Amino acid sequence: MPRVWWITVVCGVLIMGPVVLAGSYLWARHQYENGPDVDGVLWRQVASVEDPFDRALYSPTAGSVTALLDALDGDRWDGSPEGADALDFSRPTLVIHDIEEHTNAVAFRVFLSSGERPGPPGQRARLPWESSAYFTCYGVTVTFTGSSPPSVAGADERACPSLLVSRMPSDSVYMVPSTFSG
Repeated sequence: MPRVWWITVVCGVLIMGPVVLAGSYLWARHQYENGPDVDGVLWRQVASVEDPFDRALYSPTAGSVTALLDALDGDRWDGSPEGADALDFSRPTLVIHDIEEHTNAVAFRVFLSSGERPGPPGQRARLPWESSAYFTCYGVTVTFTGSSPPSVAGADERACPSLLVSRMPSDSVYMVPSTFSG
């Protein structure tokens, strides 16, 4: 009986060992390629402010730098602590800052916040391990070339301004800009 027991244990290890290792490898590879799961509620809150911004940004009707800047929805921030204090990150917010206007082009940076997760008054709206908000940052350059629609080069990842990040909830999570594309 002990010999049968040892054969069973050895066979079990020889079979289960590779199965466990392969499963761990496949899980780790999936996590590396796809990143953490994105919270659908916070993603939709980001989309609620980013989608109208993108529609205006890629609109062929904006024929000049001034017309484009006027068409873009979003709060403007002058870079000051007072201006950062005036922004409300409890709701979905898109902040346009560091605007550089040129004759036929404009460059600016975007800070995008999902706002806090909504929930019934007095009740916890999330599980303890979930973040309460997402944020991201990127730069955009728009070039106007005659009568054709403006050329948009953007969504390059940038460091987020510490003055804005410090006003986000402490358990907020930075997400790369491509998280919210599509």
